Amino acid sequence: MEPIKMPILVDEPMQVFLWGIDELVPIMAMLAIGMMVDRLLILLLIGMAAAHIYRRYRGVKPEGYLMHKLYWMGIVFGKGRIKNGLEREYMP
Repeated sequence: MEPIKMPILVDEPMQVFLWGIDELVPIMAMLAIGMMVDRLLILLLIGMAAAHIYRRYRGVKPEGYLMHKLYWMGIVFGKGRIKNGLEREYMP
């Protein structure tokens, strides 16, 4: 029986080449948009710059800070089931 390779950290996000999944999203989004508008190289470079800026930003702030900031700006991801953080009583 072959040994199973275990990750060093269980909570470590998946990596694709040099980037984590969350850093790859702006690169892939700009790649797709670049193919649609026939400006692949320019938008790919913009996506890579955005991933670099995000990596530097993520290294300074605590985990979950960006989602918290987006929530308070009114941008809610998911199904919109997040409750108002200022409400103290919920009525059914």
